[in-house]
Amino acid sequence: MIEITDKNIGTITGAILIEFYASWCGKCQKGLKNLAAFEAETGVMTGKCDFQRNPKLLNQFITNGLPLYVLFVNGKPQKRVVGLCDLKEEFQIDCNSRP
Repeated sequence: MIEITDKNIGTITGAILIEFYASWCGKCQKGLKNLAAFEAETGVMTGKCDFQRNPKLLNQFITNGLPLYVLFVNGKPQKRVVGLCDLKEEFQIDCNSRP
C-alpha cells in the first residue's frame, strides 16, 4: 500500500484502489486493514490518502462520508464507493478487467 499525496496522485499508472480517509475516523482505520487484505488477496495495487494532509484532494474528491474508495485506472477515477464495504465484492468486476 502506498501513501497517496497531492503531489504523486497524477503519476500512478495501471489500476489502483485508493482509500481516502481521516486519521480521526474509526471506520477509516478498519477500512485500511480491509484495504491491505484486499491487496494481498487480489494483487491489485492499493493506496491510502489522508484528506487532512492533502487538502487539494479533499476539494477534488469531497464526499458525504468516509472512508471513500476510488478505483483509478491509468490516472482516471472509474468507480467510487463511500463507507465500509466488501471491497472484493464492490470492485471485483472492475479489477478483473484491469489492464
